[in-house]
Amino acid sequence: MERLKCLLVHNYEIENGGVSILNYDFAEFLTHNGWKVTIFSPLAKFYKEKVCFNLEWKFKNLEKIVYEADVILINLSPYLWKSYLKTIEYCQKFNKPYFIWFHIVLDKDVYKRRYGMKNFNERLDILKEILNNHLCQKIICVSEAVKNFLKDLIEEEKLITLYPGVKIFQKEKAKIFGDLLYVGRFSEEKNIQTLIKALKKLKDDFPQIKLNLVGSGPEEEKLIKIVKEFNLENNIQFLGHLKREEIFALYQSHKILVLPSKIESLGLVIIEALSQNIVPIVRETYGPKEILNNKELFFSGKEKELYLKIKDVLKNYKKYKNIVFEIKKKVLLNFNYEQNFNLMEKIILENILFKKEKLPFLKIEPCPIFV
Repeated sequence: MERLKCLLVHNYEIENGGVSILNYDFAEFLTHNGWKVTIFSPLAKFYKEKVCFNLEWKFKNLEKIVYEADVILINLSPYLWKSYLKTIEYCQKFNKPYFIWFHIVLDKDVYKRRYGMKNFNERLDILKEILNNHLCQKIICVSEAVKNFLKDLIEEEKLITLYPGVKIFQKEKAKIFGDLLYVGRFSEEKNIQTLIKALKKLKDDFPQIKLNLVGSGPEEEKLIKIVKEFNLENNIQFLGHLKREEIFALYQSHKILVLPSKIESLGLVIIEALSQNIVPIVRETYGPKEILNNKELFFSGKEKELYLKIKDVLKNYKKYKNIVFEIKKKVLLNFNYEQNFNLMEKIILENILFKKEKLPFLKIEPCPIFV
């Protein structure tokens, strides 16, 4: 049987961001299941090492790729990058059905600050047009929160909530040890300043406390300056970008993962950390509430509350480790790599409505959850 061709359009420019990771993993999953996959992404230069699918970032080739694709999956966002709009333009030209993979909670309070209300409303109008187009088959949402914020834009029958599959690595403990670990982008909405301020207070209780920060972003220089102002150079270390395998090794050598983000549509690092038995402390927001469903692991967002929560976890670590063991199995099942990506593949195949004959299911080769 001829291999089905999938075009996956992904415009996020964060190499180790959660959305980038999920795109890479789903492309790899489909390839292992017999598909011919092309990722159209500005991250193509980062993906070139050990990839088993095609990579492209030349707009002059996009029209041909769309024309030849059997399935087109677009990671849409309010940024409305040129790659999204051009892909949809070509879909309309060739009468090609497409699917949307939506990773973002469209919280107006967040995005009106980023774009301004008028600009955000204009973007919403464009999103409505894209999502309600007759060529758009399904919108696959990574969480119920994402889905709930789309209900006013599109008829609900088009919306599907499907947690993504999360790949788990088993690695030896890293040589870098610490009490606290942050993994993610250094940007305003990630709220890392609150974590640093909480650590300043924690130093009075735990003079040798160590926080390691993994990632980079627009606030990096500002955060480094704050660390110096607070005289925390011996307590906080910036580790930069790391490969996923290296991050899993760090989970093994730390006690607590702190995710203080003002908004998280999902929170991939929470699932990864739980798989390695590290205690997550997260702000009580959209995605984390769905993942954890346990009040003991949340804080409301205030600096003082984060300080008190971390202090309590460090003093009662055994209690919190038991909480992790209690919820770990269910969380990992909800985000099972093989199970969830198999289901996503099935949804896509069953909803290609523009083919008169029902597409045969591809023979599914099991993909390992643990790599």
